[in-house]
Amino acid sequence: ASSEPIYPCGICQKEVNDDDDAILCETGCGRWYHRVCTGLTIMAYNLLTAETSAEWVCNSCIESKNIPLVKLIT
Repeated sequence: ASSEPIYPCGICQKEVNDDDDAILCETGCGRWYHRVCTGLTIMAYNLLTAETSAEWVCNSCIESKNIPLVKLIT
């Protein structure tokens, strides 16, 4: 029995698991995204996830809500 994903990737719709490289669209839709689906490089992903004041935003939120790609919390 396949259940619906609890945290479906905003791009591929497959489950985002705890051990996946994944990033949250915090400022926008609040969905999780697999790193590979977003096209983020490992370096960019590591920098974003290590930097607590940086928030990543998915492409659809950037386009629909005019949110800057990386926002620094002040």
